[in-house]
Amino acid sequence: MHQVRHGIEDAGPLRGIDRRLLACVHKKIRALLPIQVSSWRSLQSGPAERDFQIIASTGKGKTLSYALPTLNTLAKFANKERKVLVLVPSTELAKQVATEFHPFAEAIFAKVATYNTALQRKRRTTAILSRKRRAQLVTGRAEVKLRGRHVQCDILIVTPSQVQNLSRVLSHTILNTCIIDEADKLTRQLHQGWLAHVNSIAASMKQTLRTHVGERRFKVKRTILVSATLQSDGSDAYRVNTHAMKNVFESHFCDLHLPLGLRELCVLTAPKQKVGTLRKILKLFEGESIIVITSSVITCSYVWEQMKKLNRATRLVKYSGCMSKMEQKSSLEAFRSGNSRVMIASDAAARGLDIPSVGLVVLYDAPLHVETYIHRVGRTARAGATGIAITFCCNSERQQFESLSSSIRRHTAVAYHDAQDFLDEAISEELRTAESDPTKTR
Repeated sequence: MHQVRHGIEDAGPLRGIDRRLLACVHKKIRALLPIQVSSWRSLQSGPAERDFQIIASTGKGKTLSYALPTLNTLAKFANKERKVLVLVPSTELAKQVATEFHPFAEAIFAKVATYNTALQRKRRTTAILSRKRRAQLVTGRAEVKLRGRHVQCDILIVTPSQVQNLSRVLSHTILNTCIIDEADKLTRQLHQGWLAHVNSIAASMKQTLRTHVGERRFKVKRTILVSATLQSDGSDAYRVNTHAMKNVFESHFCDLHLPLGLRELCVLTAPKQKVGTLRKILKLFEGESIIVITSSVITCSYVWEQMKKLNRATRLVKYSGCMSKMEQKSSLEAFRSGNSRVMIASDAAARGLDIPSVGLVVLYDAPLHVETYIHRVGRTARAGATGIAITFCCNSERQQFESLSSSIRRHTAVAYHDAQDFLDEAISEELRTAESDPTKTR
């Protein structure tokens, strides 16, 4: 079974799309993915007052699924008086989303920007900066500024902590769309206080319409929640100021599911054997791009130190939430460019990061929640590619992992192996064959 893709020789499934956007789609996209078609049909045909949840497995093009309908709506406003706010969990994901938006926004002469607090702090130390409060926005090719009470860009991509800094500016901005990416994670981060600011903005974006039967309040802002693990019953969205929420799925089924080309293995190993088993796996898949995901920053640092001692010939990079933004950026660039083939990471790398060439993901610690598992293994087998996910599991954790795994819709069953099996040449050859021959993972 192959993933269904939709050709774009003409407007096809993108009925009603702006001709400038369509020309850019022809240049940038070879074929539309199912969630992109489903989102277009739902967001373009539904009423403006309805809000949406976009739910699709990892690596299936969710960013463009909301970017294209949003930009098509924005293109209808000649002077771009309406703005789009996109919330993402991290600055790295903000840059990634801005990169996805940029060529399509450029086609309709719209400006995309991310908020850079580091640059703001740096410029405050210079004598050039005036006493007036200003924030600096950085986009792909140009710099856009926030001056006074007006946002001088069309699509603003920020993290929750940055929303509070911009609350005064956003309260005087006419928002057309508010998009919350990785919404299930962000709605649980209430300690940051961002949700109150977003809800207050949403409450203010209503107008009164006089009719022959009286007055009616209606929304002029649409809210879109996006994630691979959003609950279809709306339990993740109840804290957000939404109205008439509708779910958008990539296909007819709506349960949690994994990519088609993903092969899963569970390695039964004792805690003391994990480091040695990981070393064998890295040697077995030498030359491939590998992400090892741990459950904590402390474990991430420990595994990284141990692997550096045991694999001196392999260049390793570390990625965790306790690292500075510059260190995280340096690690990602080294991994994406191929200078480093192995990245030891905490859960900071489990969401949002799009690195298409990853062939293997190793879960050093068995996850406790099904959503965590889906996001971790979703770093491989992205956009129709194949990949392997290996989970380390103690014997005492096997029952819990089997219970967790049973709630996921998958195309191939999980294969269980003892740690000693990785010394067996037959198992090694089987894994190598599955990696090189995509049909065997399907």
